[in-house]
Amino acid sequence: MRFVIFFLGLFSMIGQGAHATEVEPPLSSNRGPVLCVWSITVTQIAVAEKCFKGKDPEFVDTLKWSLGRMDAFILRNSKISVMALEARRRKLSNDVLKNMKADAAGVCVPGQPLLVFYPKTIPPRAEIEAATNKLLEINRRPEMNPCM
Repeated sequence: MRFVIFFLGLFSMIGQGAHATEVEPPLSSNRGPVLCVWSITVTQIAVAEKCFKGKDPEFVDTLKWSLGRMDAFILRNSKISVMALEARRRKLSNDVLKNMKADAAGVCVPGQPLLVFYPKTIPPRAEIEAATNKLLEINRRPEMNPCM
């Protein structure tokens, strides 16, 4: 829960003063909150690169592709700059690793709460691409909530 609150605080400013190029759809559009998915994707990449380096390179590449698409969506539909978005991504990645409780065995030990962001079963690339395309199908203000 603390991590979700962290996400909310970190990204609350992205949505402020944002503009969409089309009318925002109602919540029933089932497109989802882009900033929430963006945050989870940044977290997955950070955890993968720290704890599972080289294990699933195609999965990490697909996550990076998806993140790039979300970055473009956020930039197109809000007033945040490229530099500010990159700074937020770096901060989130760094904070993810800081929030992983290190012990004698390190941060990648079983039981780490943030390891739940790395799936036990890797979805096929086509599934991730389809989900990303659906999420970003309609231009709207990037939102964080409802998240998880």
